[in-house]
Amino acid sequence: MQGCVAVLVAVVALVGAQHPTHQPPQTHTCNCGAFISMDHAEYEIHRLPPFDALDCDDTKECGKSCAAEWKRITGDGDLEHDLPNGYSVGQELCIGLNNGHGIDSCYKETVYVYSNTCDGPWIWDGVNSIDELCCHDGHYHDCSTLPPHPPQ
Repeated sequence: MQGCVAVLVAVVALVGAQHPTHQPPQTHTCNCGAFISMDHAEYEIHRLPPFDALDCDDTKECGKSCAAEWKRITGDGDLEHDLPNGYSVGQELCIGLNNGHGIDSCYKETVYVYSNTCDGPWIWDGVNSIDELCCHDGHYHDCSTLPPHPPQ
């Protein structure tokens, strides 16, 4: 009986060694993100698709690629633009703010697009939203319909 248990343990260990349960994180050469500045902090509220065909020293090309992708996805930075998933860009960003940071409300925040190469520093790509982002209870709203937040 002890021999069977020893063989079973050896087989499980061998199979486990061949198929790791945790894959190493994938590093992309060019990352793109949408950020807001709020309460003296920067929050990444959406990650755009990465560009892996670039080299780590292609910082300017990475920035240009991210800016072009933002403009393509958002209709030139329009938060009212409809996405294929049925949400507006603004709603998608409010979801990202809530899910990623536990923050369900923001008021009149400009969305900035940043890029980084090979997990280096985030660099502003020179583009931002044409509308301001207003989220209330996790939902996107036209900022003109919401009162400003009270001072905290």
